[in-house]
Amino acid sequence: MKRDARQVGPFQIGEGQWVTMTIALRRLTRWWRNSSIAQELAAVGFANVTVSGNGRERRATMVWPRPAATVEVRLPISRLILVKKKTTRSVKMADDPLHDDATTAYLFQCGESELFAVSRDQTGVNIPKNECAEGWQLREMFRLGVRESVPAPIQPEPILRGVAANGYFIWRRGTMHGTSQ
Repeated sequence: MKRDARQVGPFQIGEGQWVTMTIALRRLTRWWRNSSIAQELAAVGFANVTVSGNGRERRATMVWPRPAATVEVRLPISRLILVKKKTTRSVKMADDPLHDDATTAYLFQCGESELFAVSRDQTGVNIPKNECAEGWQLREMFRLGVRESVPAPIQPEPILRGVAANGYFIWRRGTMHGTSQ
């Protein structure tokens, strides 16, 4: 992509840290596609990149999955917000005692493979990276509880045990039991 003249200089970012930035495009750059901007940010090293908006102003949200580093984004950024770490809070469904055990969880997939993981951490930073060379990709947020359906062909109980013991649960599609190691 051709660069615009304005840029944010290098900035420090830590592992698992979320970033929200407003990108102010000018002239011909305002026609860039959101997918092209997302690819540019992914090439820098960000994960779970989402870009919204159109025309001159775009908003990008992403996480830094790597160890702490100094990062330079060569895009015309007008606003940059670094969040220490997004926390996941349990949200109870009002007036429904059957859902009191459910918490928010996140489904990850290893690239396009049949290997999946669940974590209560939206960044997935606690899921072992050595299990997935391609990098864990966030696929879906869902309610995890014994009475809730999982957005994958697996029962919630082994996931709940793995998450309680280790903070995550990993399995391969087609196997009855996963691993939390």
